[in-house]
Formats: sequence, C-alpha cells, structure tokens
Amino acid sequence: LGAVTAIDLRINSEGGSVSDALEIYNCIQARKDDVTCFNDGYAVSSASIILCAGGKAVTPHSSLTMIHEPWSMTVGDETDHLKAAQMLSKHGDTIAGIYARKTGKPASEMRESMKTETWFTGAEASEFGFSETDQEETEEQELIEDRVTQLDLSPFKNVPQNIIEMVQGRKRFTTPAMASNASGGTKNKTNLMDKTKILAALKARGVT
Repeated sequence: LGAVTAIDLRINSEGGSVSDALEIYNCIQARKDDVTCFNDGYAVSSASIILCAGGKAVTPHSSLTMIHEPWSMTVGDETDHLKAAQMLSKHGDTIAGIYARKTGKPASEMRESMKTETWFTGAEASEFGFSETDQEETEEQELIEDRVTQLDLSPFKNVPQNIIEMVQGRKRFTTPAMASNASGGTKNKTNLMDKTKILAALKARGVT
C-alpha cells in the first residue's frame, strides 16, 4: 500500500482457520497504528482475532462479536487424542493472550470467557475492551467529515442546502446552533450542552 497512512479494515466474518487469522493478525500488527478495524456485522470466532489487530477498533451497536475455545477433529489412538488436546490448549493460550493484550484483562480471564463461548453486542464489546470509543473530539470531527463527504444524496428529495454544501465539501461540519436565551437574544454558552459529554454518551450507547 506504499505511503497510505490510514486504513479502514471492514470485518464481517463467521471466522474459520486459526492459522489464517493469526497470519492476518500479525500482518496488520506490523503497521497497526495506521489501521482501524470495523466490525460491520460479525467478528465471530477467528474473526474476533482480526478485530484486535489494528491500532483502534469500532464495534457499532448493530454488530456482534464472539469468542470461544478453538476446536478440531482428531483420528487415532489415545496418544493421538492427548496430543491433540495439548495442541488445542496451546492454541487457546495464544488466542487468549491476543485478547488480553487488546482488552487489558488477564489472559486467564479471557480464557474463561472463551470456554463459556461469550457473545458481545457492540456496546458490550466496547465496554469489555475489544473496541475504543474515547476518541479525541478532533479525531471524531475528522471521522464525521470523512463519512459525510462520501454520502450520495442523489436518491433523496428536499435535502437542505447546508447539508448539500457540507457533503460537497464547501462547508465545514458544525453542530446545530442552540436557541438564543430568552433575555439577551444571543447564545449563552453557560446554557449549551457539553459537546464532549454528548459524544461520550453516544459512544457509550454504540453510536460511532
């Protein structure tokens, strides 16, 4: 990708091979500061490993993340099955270590969550540590502007002119003006809601 410095990685997967997921994870880790991982629907099983790979992850309220123990099939005698169990244990420890590094929780706690097969809504995944919702306001502003300027308004009727200008990049995204106070007719900043708190409240409910 050369000089590209911002990558949005979109994930919607039911998982699959652990070896594939580990390879993808390690490739992304090599330049993780450039990568934001989005759960666009499912980050289930091995796909949840990839969700943890970037510098930042986003789990919308309408997404699901699931972690569980690795599994395989074994054919053979008692020794073969015992070796397979040891192999699965090593795989489980490795995956739990990845989750622990992302969430900041102990690997032992992650392993227990894997053993019970734990499902997370977007908000629960964020609360658990699988995604970040505490972006700085300037970063949030840039994210909003990037998304807004990509919108196609052609299918819609009666779009306000200020929205058209915003999408076409002629007008900077701003928060709606608040009503003037009753006494002075000008904005009274003491009556304005705190934008940072508004964004934090939205993020806490899975709005990204």
